[in-house]
Amino acid sequence: MRASSYIILRPETGLQKYVNYFWMGEICPDAAKSQLFRHLAPASTTVDLIFFDKGSFKDSRTGSAIQANGIIYGQKTSFDQYTTTSEKARIFGVKLKPSVVLATLDIPASGITGQQADLQTLFGRKGEKLTGLILSVQTLEERAAAFSLFLKEHQKALDPKFEALGNLIHSIDYTCDPAAINRCSEQYFLSKRQFERDFKALTGLSFRSFIKLKRFENCFHSIQTRQCRSDLTRLAYQSGYYDQAHFNRDFREFTGLCPKKYIRDFCTGST
Repeated sequence: MRASSYIILRPETGLQKYVNYFWMGEICPDAAKSQLFRHLAPASTTVDLIFFDKGSFKDSRTGSAIQANGIIYGQKTSFDQYTTTSEKARIFGVKLKPSVVLATLDIPASGITGQQADLQTLFGRKGEKLTGLILSVQTLEERAAAFSLFLKEHQKALDPKFEALGNLIHSIDYTCDPAAINRCSEQYFLSKRQFERDFKALTGLSFRSFIKLKRFENCFHSIQTRQCRSDLTRLAYQSGYYDQAHFNRDFREFTGLCPKKYIRDFCTGST
């Protein structure tokens, strides 16, 4: 995300099983002058909570203005882009693990896959109150604290079978062949069909789609953090792709762009 400022805050230890991180990006007047600002949201295994709290944004794929705030975006296999021409704009987000859906709403994560819903729709009056609170404070720390308190009050203990599955998912080698589901289901002591059902309830995705997306996410993170921009072929092989063409194909599917164009359009100081 190219912005005048972009900061990340990690959650406290007790919430790390559900929260990856909090983030906030802000475009200042000089940076936005006479140019369109774009925020790319690639396909993702995670759930995103987004607040467009300064400026006016629109979905560049549909052309429609974004009216709601405190929007939950379920895990997805497609990408979105949001644009603004406002002189000053800000986005606050929370990157969540999909298991948070089971823990707070007591529904399978697959229930929100590819879907969008605001906090009020999902949590009623309490969700509306949280939205108002987050929009009323200014700093990333204050917003993170407000959401953290809400999550602590609403999280429920996961079924032990999902706790065990979560540990297994954490140990998976994402460079492996997506066909490795048989090996994983045996390790979990379940039939392939039952394993797939539980896996989808916890992650919202099939095992094959999850592995494919995780492999892409690892590459995407490496590019974003400048770990590997100059040698994309090496990055592709290290991540388990057959070749760079395979990597390019997945990258375009999940972002709408080839890797080099993404680096040129969205990454500052690319090499």
